[in-house]
Amino acid sequence: MLNLIVKDLVFNARQVLIGLLMSMFGFLTILDGPKYAAIGLFMVPALLFSQIVGKSCYMEDKDNAFKFLKSLPISKNNVVISKYVECIITLVCSYVFMYLVNLALTSLGLSKYVFNFNLVAYMASVLLLYFSVYLWIFFKYNFASAQHSTFFILMGSVAFYKIQDYLKITSIKIPGFFTGINTSYTLFAVALAAFIVLIKLSINAFLAKE
Repeated sequence: MLNLIVKDLVFNARQVLIGLLMSMFGFLTILDGPKYAAIGLFMVPALLFSQIVGKSCYMEDKDNAFKFLKSLPISKNNVVISKYVECIITLVCSYVFMYLVNLALTSLGLSKYVFNFNLVAYMASVLLLYFSVYLWIFFKYNFASAQHSTFFILMGSVAFYKIQDYLKITSIKIPGFFTGINTSYTLFAVALAAFIVLIKLSINAFLAKE
């Protein structure tokens, strides 16, 4: 599996570099404080995912690499799982990078943002759902179909965020289990469960693909 991950990184080295440079601009959105933090926390991992995982999906689909990968003496499950592992690596590296850079800038008095791990958990949940649905559609159908999933995931996350704001503004009482930190971490647990289920569904789709 490690060789498959290295393969994607080496073959797309240019895109990895572009993704890192693009993510720097996304990171700058949090320097003005918490107002734009959600944008940066979503944008940086999403850009890296697009340039690393998305690009490798595009190349494999364009070159019809599925037949070639199936002919290799490697676990067919690992072909799929490696893509999902790349998603986790992208997400973790993005937030670790943002946290360390923000910590350094804060010590220099250049950043006004204090990392909100409740918000990080929420954005990580949205991204996990996005990544896993994207890859399932890719393995089930093709790259073009997977690209269309971006719109629906974005609209769904915005709708959830707006509903949460509406409930706060209108002072509608909801059970404590669904408020505050519990909301973000419960959503993260659900997203992680969906991520695991979609790995299995993606494996089945890949094995069934001609």
